[in-house]
Amino acid sequence: MGAVLWSSLSMLGLAVLFKEQQWLYELLKLIGSCYLMWLGMVAVKTGFCGEPGPRVSNSTSSQDENHILVGILTSLSNPKTAAFFACIFATLLPPDAPFAVKAAAICIIFVISLAWYGGLAFLFSLPKIRHAYTLAKRPLDVLMGGLFILLGMKLATSETDIG
Repeated sequence: MGAVLWSSLSMLGLAVLFKEQQWLYELLKLIGSCYLMWLGMVAVKTGFCGEPGPRVSNSTSSQDENHILVGILTSLSNPKTAAFFACIFATLLPPDAPFAVKAAAICIIFVISLAWYGGLAFLFSLPKIRHAYTLAKRPLDVLMGGLFILLGMKLATSETDIG
């Protein structure tokens, strides 16, 4: 959903807004970097102090909705995705492209994202993969948390070049 939202906003002119109002891009970049670093700190803490593996539940609950929200917020926390889609659309789609072409581009992005994340969900639902992940979860949490912290710091300190 994050890729669809960023691509839709880019198609509607978000990149132009960021270019004209540089402070807005900088603010979004700062918020995104803080969110990535917070996610990283939570993951590192979970890796050192948390449970040895994920709890497996067969029920749907509000916690499942929280995972979706965290996924969307993680995707939206990277404003460079907006710049990526703006470059793609500026390069491949003429400004006067028909609405149907623009809608098809958004649908393609949705299908590709759904296939990728759905494929990952399917892969991690397999018992052998889930067991291997359970054994490696704590070190992976620390490693990925550290990576999120570094990426957040890089995003916060990176030079802005919107185009």
